[in-house]
Amino acid sequence: MKNLLIGIAVITALILVGVFLLVLNINPTIKNAIESAGPEILGVPVAVDSVDISFFNGTGTISGLRIANPGGYKGPNAIVIGEMSVQLDPKSLASDRIHIYEVIINDSTIAYEGNLSSSNLAELQNHADSFDDAMGSSNSSSEQPDESSQFVTIDRLQINNATITAALTFTDESLTMQLPVLELTDLGKNEDTTVGEVAGQIFSALNKSLIPLIQANTDLGTRIKEVGEKLGKKFGDLFKR
Repeated sequence: MKNLLIGIAVITALILVGVFLLVLNINPTIKNAIESAGPEILGVPVAVDSVDISFFNGTGTISGLRIANPGGYKGPNAIVIGEMSVQLDPKSLASDRIHIYEVIINDSTIAYEGNLSSSNLAELQNHADSFDDAMGSSNSSSEQPDESSQFVTIDRLQINNATITAALTFTDESLTMQLPVLELTDLGKNEDTTVGEVAGQIFSALNKSLIPLIQANTDLGTRIKEVGEKLGKKFGDLFKR
């Protein structure tokens, strides 16, 4: 009987130590996961200043998230998020499917570089899509997938009042705009949706929201007409010679 009680006490102590270590390591674990999986998925450096999420209720904040620009673009970062509030299921961090209930982004700057058909954000989306395609074939033979190939579900993601700076190749102007509220729901609802695929879905929605905004703020129709008139004048001058 005494040995049984000792065994129970040892097991209880080990469980408590395990829970204590999980409580201590949840924030470094999330920070490390973002900074290691992000570059694999997007092909650019990803950094986080701090993570402060409670192990007990899964609520907290991620501060200073920076997604660098792909090579060949001028600005150092494509996206900078000052702070986002997060609510997740902390138990899911130890499983093969991370369940995030809500992400609210209230402080962010998005730098758009390029034109309407090719841009830094489109390149990030393409990298996420191609990465997920590659992981789809390799995961079938991998027994222990890393963070970038882990499954994820995000019930709701909302981006509020993001500041957009646009450096466009077809105009010398630098534009600053506000992105209307962008809300996405049921991301990764399918059982086999990976972190990479969800990242691609988010960038796809972001790009689809930005293109009409840029068109509206650049009066693209007028600019196309002006370019056409300039080309017509040059051809006319050429034939006069």
